Amino acid sequence: MATFPKNLINFCISLLVVLLPTSVLSLYLSVHPAVFIIFFLFFLWILYCLKEGRIPKIEDSFTLLLLFVLILLISFLSLIFAPPFPSYAYHLGISGLESPETVRYYGFFSLLKSLIFAFLITILISEKGFFLKILKLHIISAFIFSLFGIGVFLNYIFGGDFNFGLRTGWLAPRIESVSIEPQAFANYLLCVIPFLLMGLISKERFLFSKKTLFFYFLVIFIAFILTFSTGGYVAFLLMLFLFYFFIIFTSLGNFVEKEKIAIISLILIIGVVIFAIVGANVLKGVFGKFHPESLGFEFFGDRSPYWKKAFLMMKDRPLLGVGPESYGYFFQKYNNNIPPSQMGLPVLPPPQNLFLGMGANIGVFGGIFYFLIFLYLFFKLIRGSQSKDPFVAIFSFSLFLVLFCLFVQNMAFWTPYAFFLWFFIGLSGAFYRNFITPKLYEKNWN
Repeated sequence: MATFPKNLINFCISLLVVLLPTSVLSLYLSVHPAVFIIFFLFFLWILYCLKEGRIPKIEDSFTLLLLFVLILLISFLSLIFAPPFPSYAYHLGISGLESPETVRYYGFFSLLKSLIFAFLITILISEKGFFLKILKLHIISAFIFSLFGIGVFLNYIFGGDFNFGLRTGWLAPRIESVSIEPQAFANYLLCVIPFLLMGLISKERFLFSKKTLFFYFLVIFIAFILTFSTGGYVAFLLMLFLFYFFIIFTSLGNFVEKEKIAIISLILIIGVVIFAIVGANVLKGVFGKFHPESLGFEFFGDRSPYWKKAFLMMKDRPLLGVGPESYGYFFQKYNNNIPPSQMGLPVLPPPQNLFLGMGANIGVFGGIFYFLIFLYLFFKLIRGSQSKDPFVAIFSFSLFLVLFCLFVQNMAFWTPYAFFLWFFIGLSGAFYRNFITPKLYEKNWN
């Protein structure tokens, strides 16, 4: 790749890494700046292909890219053959991109943008130096955004005011920093924490010095706790289980320092105990959703009514669903014509589950293809985590933990087009394509 397009492409990718959690910008701008950058990056890639007279080989990413194409195809078919909206949909007062007239095109375009983003990350990141550079940038960005969130939180606690970065009205003020809500910011921070944990316990130097990594981890972990995200906490606890399981029972344990694991474990235990004592009432509200008496409407944060309607839509229209981003408009129809507002729900309720939501919107196969993307990358990254090379093993496992956290979070959260979701899908694809695949490993990693 020539110097000019390569440098500009790397700059665009770096800028996108910084913008990953900034969903709050969508409240102030009609189009998020990252969307323009993604399509500009796509234009640069096409320009490069025309200049070189060839398209880069994709055989090592064929399965992943095929899943991208299948999701886009089924979404397009769902758009064409979508059923008419119920008559009440035009009287809800929804305007803009989410209006009945444009919401399906908006959904299809958002999916197209996300798939292009993941595709570009998969094929454009191939050099070890740049891969490490963007991970460093990712960690530093998360550190800065966490500091900002903690600052807003402390300012509020000590009597100050805030314009954004914090959400109140629950059991406690919750950090959302530059994201649109606390759950989204927690989701983003879980894309950083695994890298920090693995860096702290690895025998080799991992991106930064141990002291720097620990400082970053401390700040980011505090910010994560202050999001008070149920899904985030559950994902973190499940991630810790896998973290210890693989280190203890697989060859990954050969590349970590046992005493560092003990220190990190002690710090986590002390932190959990202190938080459990100081924030007992908050934790009761967070995890009280799992009480047996709550196994109905309240289960997993009031998610069950959303999930039940998704199942009904898939049962009624299994092949192509109700249309891209149409779930909210059909909720009332599958709710015995009871408006969601009468149940205390948003006017256009989200599915609150990535796979069920896609199944309801674009058909069962849409949800299955989304699931297969995660499953395929899990398999590749677990394979990479058993590499004899410590760096390949550590980075593979870190990416696996990140994707696992995203997977768990999206079981009870609706962020199908989140920039950080598709960035790490693409980054995982780029990593296994260039650094796990044997014939490319020597060329790109050494």
